[in-house]
Amino acid sequence: MVGSLTGLESHLAGGVAEARSWVVKAPLSAAGRSRAIQRHDLAPAGLARPEVRRRVENLFERHGPLFFEPWMERTADFGVAGLSLPRGVRWVGSHRQSVDVRGQFSGVELEVGSAGLSAIDGLSPQHREGWQRVLEGVAGALGRAGYVGPFGIDAWQYRDRDGAIRLQ
Repeated sequence: MVGSLTGLESHLAGGVAEARSWVVKAPLSAAGRSRAIQRHDLAPAGLARPEVRRRVENLFERHGPLFFEPWMERTADFGVAGLSLPRGVRWVGSHRQSVDVRGQFSGVELEVGSAGLSAIDGLSPQHREGWQRVLEGVAGALGRAGYVGPFGIDAWQYRDRDGAIRLQ
């Protein structure tokens, strides 16, 4: 967490700059809003640019302390929808999410007539297996909590510093 523009500048000067591309965002934000992204490849000057500086200042004014994270370029976005029922879960379908260069949601490509992860292209066997464990764990937790109704889980792939594709 960083509490001010000065705090962000100190944080960056303290060695975090090797992240090169980073994001500050409002706590509990969603849908790619209420954030400022510094992508080194698009704007190497960063906070020196008045429009970036003002955007970050506005976020601090509106939300107070912000989360600081390295910016990870997405390579794909996915989602699965399920229905938690008294006797277990019914997987309804899957989709790919379309996002713009800023990582903001721009649309959904539905996998019509399919359910679960088997319909999602682009997942390695390892990522498919890991995400399936997460889906089953969430479905089980919802059932134990007595929740009945729809739910969805999104995931995204990104390329790490070493070039490997990771699933978040």
